[in-house]
Amino acid sequence: MMRSSFIQASAAFAVLLAFGCTADDGDEPGEEVVDEPPPSSYMANGYPTILEENEAYTGEGSERRDLIHTFEMVDQHGNMVDYRQFLGFVVILDVSAEWCPPCRTAAEGAQEVYEEIQALGPVYYLNVLAQNWDGDPATEQTASDWSSDFDLDLPVLADADEAYSAQVGVGSFPTFWFIRPDGEIERRSSGFGGDEQLITWAEYLLEDSEDDLRHIPGWPDITAEHDED
Repeated sequence: MMRSSFIQASAAFAVLLAFGCTADDGDEPGEEVVDEPPPSSYMANGYPTILEENEAYTGEGSERRDLIHTFEMVDQHGNMVDYRQFLGFVVILDVSAEWCPPCRTAAEGAQEVYEEIQALGPVYYLNVLAQNWDGDPATEQTASDWSSDFDLDLPVLADADEAYSAQVGVGSFPTFWFIRPDGEIERRSSGFGGDEQLITWAEYLLEDSEDDLRHIPGWPDITAEHDED
């Protein structure tokens, strides 16, 4: 869908909706034992660290069973974000455009969806903006405006020069990918199928990929929950 077809897109709105985050022992008796803080699980940009085993990840795919194409993009806060930070997590990747009506409908419920799926386990919802209102490539300001307009705390990323959209072959907005913790694409979907569809896929991938999930203190441990059952 391109800017020139904005009017037609609005008219076909309903159709498009359907389809379309050791101790120091001491050398002297009585010396105070100081606990050193554990290594941080997060990078300065607020998202998880890149694990050593994931540094060499070079996914370049966009279709089911491919490894999703990696990226580095700036977010709504001006931080550079690397896809490898989210390996070990289930990921919902949403590539949208600021002018696109179904994209805006998806964004209206995105924060609520994000909070619900993060309560289930290690899941991230990544919202990539490819174009602004004028159909030009999105910028950091576009990402910031989008985040503010829809009150989003989830990562909102600017696809400068639409490079990533081209790499993954985006032909319409929005396009969603449902991705396993190792980066393997389970499903690619054009159009917005509703909030419940996003939540259902997150639940499925969490349960089906539990052995591959990365566990960070403070996150729900789906494996432990299943062991209790």
